[in-house]
Amino acid sequence: MRSSFLQRRKSIILHPLIFATFPILSLYVRNMGKGYLGEAVLITVGAVVLCLLLWMLVNLLVRDLQRSAIIVSVFFLLFLSFGHALSIAIMGLERTGLIDRWWFLVRGSTADLIWALLWVMLFVAVSIYVAKRLRSTRMATDMLNVVALALAAMLLFSFAAGGGFSTFVKPYFDELSQNADETDESLYLETELQEESSTSSPIAIDAPTDPNNVPTYGHVWLETLPSRGTVMAASPDVYYIVLDMYARSDLLWRVFQYDNSEFLSFLEEKGFYVARESTSNYTVTTHSLASSLNYMYLNDLAKRVGPIRRYSLSAAMIADSRLFRRLKNQGYKTVAFATGYWFTELTDSDIYLEPTQLRWSPSEFQVGLLDLTPLSRMAVIHSTEDDIARRRTLYVFDHLADATEIGEPTLVFAHINAPHDPWVFRSDGRPVASQSGYTYDEYVEAYREQVMFVTRQAQQMIAEILSNSPQPPIIILQGDHGACYGPYEENLADRMSILNAYYFPDQDYQDLYQTITPVNTFRIVLNQFFDTDYDLLEDSNYYSSPKTPYSFADVTDQVSPGH
Repeated sequence: MRSSFLQRRKSIILHPLIFATFPILSLYVRNMGKGYLGEAVLITVGAVVLCLLLWMLVNLLVRDLQRSAIIVSVFFLLFLSFGHALSIAIMGLERTGLIDRWWFLVRGSTADLIWALLWVMLFVAVSIYVAKRLRSTRMATDMLNVVALALAAMLLFSFAAGGGFSTFVKPYFDELSQNADETDESLYLETELQEESSTSSPIAIDAPTDPNNVPTYGHVWLETLPSRGTVMAASPDVYYIVLDMYARSDLLWRVFQYDNSEFLSFLEEKGFYVARESTSNYTVTTHSLASSLNYMYLNDLAKRVGPIRRYSLSAAMIADSRLFRRLKNQGYKTVAFATGYWFTELTDSDIYLEPTQLRWSPSEFQVGLLDLTPLSRMAVIHSTEDDIARRRTLYVFDHLADATEIGEPTLVFAHINAPHDPWVFRSDGRPVASQSGYTYDEYVEAYREQVMFVTRQAQQMIAEILSNSPQPPIIILQGDHGACYGPYEENLADRMSILNAYYFPDQDYQDLYQTITPVNTFRIVLNQFFDTDYDLLEDSNYYSSPKTPYSFADVTDQVSPGH
């Protein structure tokens, strides 16, 4: 009886299923809170089905359940480790200084063929050995089971350490959209947060059990909103256009040898006010846009909510911002464009626009999985990723002015992921393949080429908006942060220098000034055109490490022009 039990226990084969699903679940755990749960579940189920089918087919040929399981495990191990092996090879060549001489081994069609043949030959050789020569299949099965279970245990630990289900932001968004009109006004702060500066005393709130439970904190950044009403027809359209990583003109010239003075002169001739000494309040997109769209600093908020380890709070502040709530409650129609980044995808807007996909294109999560496999080296897949970036960028530039035809007061938000990488445009708009890594000189050239193209596109887009608008709009054209090569903390002044330009219908810019930062942008706009009375905040700059994203250090003295 005991012997029979041990025999059955040893015959359990788990490793093919774990090796087939581990990379998928591992990628999800590393990106928890970004809304990829549905994709991860579907792809995992697909991997399980594929694993079982392959196992059955191989077993028909080998006629040994353990041998066929080992062959299937080898297939998934090789297939899903391809990207890691290639990355290690590239890193080794770069560190030894041989990348320029041996680049054809890791880049280009020749490298694709070499690596594909190598992986096929390795799989065939191991499969033949397992099918014909491996003697102790039970020992091999036990070893593979142990390795697979160890990987599963590590994954569970990472899942628990990362906060597990409490880090999901998507359920928060869903709950928010369903209950927005039913929200109890008593949840909001009694006094508006604009009366607080970054040095105000904290407001006590009930701390939740889990510091990553974002829904608990919705009332902390939202203010008591005016009752829903009708906006008069004379209300101006509002365009908030963010050119990701578009740096200030002095940095563009000093580091990238690009003179954009012609573009700035164009803006001023059209009636814009250009803040030529502007800086961002934060070093990363999520914090910058959460701050500007809610016209508040995040510092005191971070102290109230505790040590959140992910960017989920800033993402939630972007998804349900004070600006959008205020203007929607005043009758504005909201328009947003697809960005390709989960934290700025405002899909709940009244109008959400994205380019029509002419062929299948992978999502951000799917691209991460494809990069692990030989499929990432196939021309149709590899080019698709760059094509998506180009198509998405061009779509916004081509269609943003269409909002002028809506015929009612409109708030338009466009986070254009350019001139930020991937660098896929030459200065004249011709496509160029992005790279996995850049030397300093390559970085400077790639950024310069793309910023030149983006500048020309932005100029055409602004001209179309102004010429097609039935009445003069409000246009905010901003970078969310600047550009630098290397660690942010070593290049703060460059990282936080931004383009910042304003167009007001009345051309009254008396409240604007050269060093204004985005935190005060909509305080001035709302005061001047929506009858609010916000105090302006002191313009400050803050840095936080990715490991502790809500632990802010004041770096104003290192960043502000003149320091």
